[in-house]
Amino acid sequence: MSFRMRCPKCHSSNLDLEEDQRAFLGGGRHQVLLHCYTCGMILYGEQRIQEEFERQRVEWEKQLKERQERAARARAAAGGPGPDRARGRYPAAAP
Repeated sequence: MSFRMRCPKCHSSNLDLEEDQRAFLGGGRHQVLLHCYTCGMILYGEQRIQEEFERQRVEWEKQLKERQERAARARAAAGGPGPDRARGRYPAAAP
C-alpha cells in the first residue's frame, strides 16, 4: 500500500493541487493551493501544503511500521509458517 495524501478536514483522497492564476507571487510564480473536491476545503501556500504532507507521511509510516510488527507478532503467536514458507520456498519441517 502506498502513501496518498488526504484532506485534513474530511480525510478524502479527492484532492487537486492547483495554481491560483489570480494570486501572483512574482518571478512568474502563482499562489499554490490544495483543493478538496469532497468538502471544499482549500489549503493555501506551498509551505503549509508541504508541512501537511510531511505530517501525514510521518503518521502513515508510523502506522505502517506498527501494522507490520503486529502482523509479525500474530504469525509468531500462531506458530504457523511465515509467508515465504506458505509459498513453498522452504522445505517442510520433518516430523
